Amino acid sequence: TYFRLKLEADTKLMCMVKASAYGSGSVEVSRALQYWHCDYLAVAFVDEGVELRREGIKMPILVLDPSVDALERIVEYNLEPEIYSFRLLDSMLNLLQRLGKKDYPIHLKFDTGMHRAGFEENDIEDLASLLKNSSEVKVVSVYSHLVGSDDEFFDEFTEHQISYFDFCAEKIK
Repeated sequence: TYFRLKLEADTKLMCMVKASAYGSGSVEVSRALQYWHCDYLAVAFVDEGVELRREGIKMPILVLDPSVDALERIVEYNLEPEIYSFRLLDSMLNLLQRLGKKDYPIHLKFDTGMHRAGFEENDIEDLASLLKNSSEVKVVSVYSHLVGSDDEFFDEFTEHQISYFDFCAEKIK
């Protein structure tokens, strides 16, 4: 409730429950978050999301590190994948076409400088075109990972990352 008061009314709230909710128990924490009307949960791996579904968690769950071989389980358990590469996106589109699914929710990650994973600037035009012509998926969020937003040393780079992210998000919009 405290955080909701700090946000715009239409801003969604996602809570990380990966790694057993950082040792606090992912099922227990997820039940509490569901009770308090959190909008989304996020887990690292598909198995974590499957466990939550089997324990009765109904709210949307983002999988941060989906693998191509786990995409069928993602769809089976109504989980939402982070898509960070054309390989993963193509595999997801092929699976959804085969299953006859439309508007399946996905989340796009942009690499704005962390260099872990994500679409890069030279990918954005092709990505936007591919998504525009794909009825199988629906982009429900876009995001990135800031390198050092809590360290003044990185302020200039953080501002660059935010500007670059805004550019990518606008292209996808």
